[in-house]
Amino acid sequence: MKISEIRRVIESCNWARNDLSGATTDEFRKMKVPMMLLGHIADVAALVIPARFVRDIADQQHAIEAAERMIARWEEKQ
Repeated sequence: MKISEIRRVIESCNWARNDLSGATTDEFRKMKVPMMLLGHIADVAALVIPARFVRDIADQQHAIEAAERMIARWEEKQ
């Protein structure tokens, strides 16, 4: 996989998570956040990024952690 493709997968996860931030609290509660993000988390976690792309490795970890925090936030609201 090319680095541009890897970056697209990471950005897709970030976009999906950021898209949820515009919802009201009530709308957020009604969404199926884990279903929306778990697939993205799995895709990002499965990426094999060459060691020379240090920033992309950091972005990968951040995307996973941020999506997991969003799921935890949703669980707290239930």
